[in-house]
Amino acid sequence: MSLKEQIVALYERDRRDHPKALTVSDIPIDYEAITTQWLTAILCEDVPGAAVESFTLGAPDDGTANRRRIHLTYSAAGRQSGLPASVFCKASHDLQHRLTLGITGGAHSEVKFYHNVRPALAIEIPQAHHAAYDPQSFCSIIVLEDIGDRVTFCGHNEPIDLDRARGQIALLAGLHSRFHGRADLTARLELNTWPDFFANAVSLGQEHSTNQGFQAAEQQIPARLFARYDDIWPATVASVECHKSLPGTVLHGDCHLKQWYVTHDGPMGLTDWQCASIGNWSRDLSYALASSLTIEHRRLWERDLLAEYLELIAEQGVAVPAFEDAFELYRMNMMSALNWWTGTLTPAPDMPEMQPTESSLVFIERLAHAADDLDAVDACLRY
Repeated sequence: MSLKEQIVALYERDRRDHPKALTVSDIPIDYEAITTQWLTAILCEDVPGAAVESFTLGAPDDGTANRRRIHLTYSAAGRQSGLPASVFCKASHDLQHRLTLGITGGAHSEVKFYHNVRPALAIEIPQAHHAAYDPQSFCSIIVLEDIGDRVTFCGHNEPIDLDRARGQIALLAGLHSRFHGRADLTARLELNTWPDFFANAVSLGQEHSTNQGFQAAEQQIPARLFARYDDIWPATVASVECHKSLPGTVLHGDCHLKQWYVTHDGPMGLTDWQCASIGNWSRDLSYALASSLTIEHRRLWERDLLAEYLELIAEQGVAVPAFEDAFELYRMNMMSALNWWTGTLTPAPDMPEMQPTESSLVFIERLAHAADDLDAVDACLRY
């Protein structure tokens, strides 16, 4: 039985049997399977006498995951202890989400990030109350602190000025420098390498879907780059393969603008860690700056922001490459960042509709212009 057939069979079993989640080891197969007993088990363990007495589900919000808020009421002991009045959940309940997050490794990555990586970080990232997945069915759930009342989440057109961009590179520097160059990261943190994560996406149909998306977005892509269609996939593969010979660290892996938020007291924060992997810092930096900044601002600020990023990680003891070598890596990684969004525009048949078309087109335009401005295709093909 193939992995896809296994996931489909176990999904059908769950739909048929519809078990309730009662203990901490249970993973709810959908939000209707959640019970007060399960919520008590995952939220109240450290508070004697506390229990969840009732809850209500917020509106569904489906994209790359099945997302909902849960509003909670507690027993007196729970109320007095300051347990959260609400939590924010993301899950892989639907079949397409189980297939996507199972085959790519995204369900595994996010759970392992919150278990093995998040406790070591002192940067603005949501805390998880609970994170679990079933390695057979790839049903998963992450129960996060609900930060909605203290942050503003960025949309695809959120204005990112120079100060906010500097906040983004400061957060990435804090992430990357914490783990940079350490031996056996993949084994110790239980994360895939970025090339392995990409290979999993290819097995799901990434090459075909991104080729389709590239052609569908012709109006957003500079004519010079669009004319090089035959070179786009080989250059993308090269941009990923280079990570096999570069120093590694923990990557966010999908740090487009809509993953960022602004706290009400100023700092930038980053959420959604289902593409976390081990690779070179250049993947995150290229992707974050080119998707977050307008084309004009990226052209004006990218070299200065890269130089500042290198200074920040050097201050934490990271051996940094010469600036021009670092800039070459920055250029190359535009190709895999662009690939992530042409594939999102026209997803493979087993993948869900992950983002609104408008968001995909905005990011494709920004990333394609960056790739064209920086001659990213040639940089990749000669690496």
